[in-house]
Amino acid sequence: LYPKLPDLTEIDYADPRHESFVDGILNSGDAYFTKSGEDSSAWHTVLVGGMAGGGQGIDALDVTNPANFCEANASSLVMWEFTDADSGDLGYTYSRPAVVRLHNGKWGVVLGNGYNNTEADGAASGSGNAVLYILDISSGEVLKAIDTGIGAEDDPAGTDRPNGLATPAPIDLDRDGIVDYVYAGDLFGNMWKFDLTAKSADDWAIAKYPAVDGSAQPLFKAVQGAEHQAITTRPEVGVAPFGQAGVMVYFGTGQYLEVGDNTPLDQVTQSFYGVWDTGIVVTRDELQEQQILQETEQDFYDVDGNKVDDFELRVTSDTPVSWR
Repeated sequence: LYPKLPDLTEIDYADPRHESFVDGILNSGDAYFTKSGEDSSAWHTVLVGGMAGGGQGIDALDVTNPANFCEANASSLVMWEFTDADSGDLGYTYSRPAVVRLHNGKWGVVLGNGYNNTEADGAASGSGNAVLYILDISSGEVLKAIDTGIGAEDDPAGTDRPNGLATPAPIDLDRDGIVDYVYAGDLFGNMWKFDLTAKSADDWAIAKYPAVDGSAQPLFKAVQGAEHQAITTRPEVGVAPFGQAGVMVYFGTGQYLEVGDNTPLDQVTQSFYGVWDTGIVVTRDELQEQQILQETEQDFYDVDGNKVDDFELRVTSDTPVSWR
């Protein structure tokens, strides 16, 4: 990014467009590990973040003691950097990293691989696949890269654009402080579930769902008619209602990333989904459709009849859901 910094002082900066820098969303967490240069393990607060449209990399800083923040201590504050030079499947890092404890006894950083990983920059992906990365928090070493196997050759638009995994949602089902599963969506509308319950990183993989052809299967494919709906945000995961087994996975679709995403013409109809994960692949036909029945603006008044504010209100359907 250093070569681009002088551009910020130009009078005609942002002509023709704004440049991205370190634009990724940051995340922090506490982890227990032996840091390089230390003799024993200790608790550390680690700040991790990506560059979003600014580049293909994430970094980790030790922010345990803010009193140490100065240039002289930079070597101890900067822990590591992970870029597409380390793994070509890493794209522009829009995915927000998560700090987690893992079943192999380590603490890690979990993130989706992001977008445009086939860019010809000297470290391009050969497949354009969506990939989940699990890194060692102390070193940035790749503990496991779980490849979905769905990439540029599978582009539903037929343009060979690369796929990419969005921000993941790590889930601790038994509440022991250790992540069990990770849910994340990709640009082609697939909602993936990754199984991290094994004690060895070698055995971490895409969760097993019944498959017709033996290939990796997502929990759900977001498709509206013939159009695949991109998933670019982190899903929310909660318990199933009424004491049912499994979990509910909630997520919306749509993207605001590429040229043309801001035009109101010829856009794919987007959806918000609530998918019940019971260990069986779910299709759109199995879901109960709900609709927005009315949208209106409502004025609100105080007890003296003075208008306080107005709000846009929606009335939605409440069609009962049939549980398996």
